Amino acid sequence: MPDWKRIIVGEAFDVTSKDVNYYRDLFLLWPFLLFSMIAVSGLWHTSPGLERIYTYRMAVCAVVALLLAKERAVLLLGSLSYVGLKLGIGLIFIHDWRIFVGFVATAGTAILLLKSLRERNWKLSYSVLPGHRVIDLAVGVAGLLAGILVVTLCKTR
Repeated sequence: MPDWKRIIVGEAFDVTSKDVNYYRDLFLLWPFLLFSMIAVSGLWHTSPGLERIYTYRMAVCAVVALLLAKERAVLLLGSLSYVGLKLGIGLIFIHDWRIFVGFVATAGTAILLLKSLRERNWKLSYSVLPGHRVIDLAVGVAGLLAGILVVTLCKTR
């Protein structure tokens, strides 16, 4: 007799990893990305005192998110690849030297980080099954919403 639940739903509700550290890193990816992008863009431009304080708050939040992660290299590579992709697309449509400098800096940092990890034969500390599941999406969206909440709370104070 066929298992209809498995045929219709599949393995969507299985867990990708049995380690909590994987889900913590997945949760922290979006907040770290948001905090670091706001901090870097705020430091890139000159701004008045209150906006400068907000920039420093976001930088502190990014450092705290990075310190809370188990695999910091995954967080850095994920954020660098996202920003590099966005800057590369921006470079195609907007020909500006600042976008080019940001793209070169981001891509160069990502390449150097990948090269150093490869030379050290770096492996993840937790096992991960291939593919993505519904729980991965839920944890990622929860991290994104938590990051937006922290950004909003830091902006209002």
